[in-house]
Amino acid sequence: MVAISLYGAIWVSRSMTRYRYLVTGVERHLKRFIEPGQTRFRRSSVVASISCLDELSMREPDNLNWPFLQGKAWQMLGNYDKALPFFERALEYNPGHGDLINETAVVLIELSRFDEAEEMLRRGIKANPTHQALLGNQVVLATLRGPIKKALSYGRRFEERFPKDPRNQTILLLVEEILAGKRQRPASYAALRAQPKPAATGSK
Repeated sequence: MVAISLYGAIWVSRSMTRYRYLVTGVERHLKRFIEPGQTRFRRSSVVASISCLDELSMREPDNLNWPFLQGKAWQMLGNYDKALPFFERALEYNPGHGDLINETAVVLIELSRFDEAEEMLRRGIKANPTHQALLGNQVVLATLRGPIKKALSYGRRFEERFPKDPRNQTILLLVEEILAGKRQRPASYAALRAQPKPAATGSK
């Protein structure tokens, strides 16, 4: 049995208390905002979570949850240049993880680094051929960089697998309008999000 001095026991107790404080901070300030269906977040809370995550990453450098959440935090704040290295670091630990590959691809699309995004999506879909988000972002990327007929093909293939996905339904309508000459192809992800919604409610 290894003896622990009173001073050592106090230090361990304080260290664990600090750890719990940091984890609780992440739970309170960030994780509840990235649950499925959440569309709003408080910027001040996300900023507060980043300092907790920075310290947790130093304490547990091999825990891929922390760089993943750091990437999500910067992504939510719209700082994609800062988000990307954290997702890439997390991928070093788990290179085939579908969610990590998808988030990395999304950031690359946001940065208009379309060639790298295409390679990332191809890699992700090869390892995770039924991953809904990866397949959906393949449609998004093809809509942005073309050829637009490929976006239509990807979108219809996606629709066969996930017929009730509202984002894909909207993008398919946009693609059909682009092909019909009714609107210009958006050049960036931000421009795609800013597109007026089509009048129809479903794709053909």
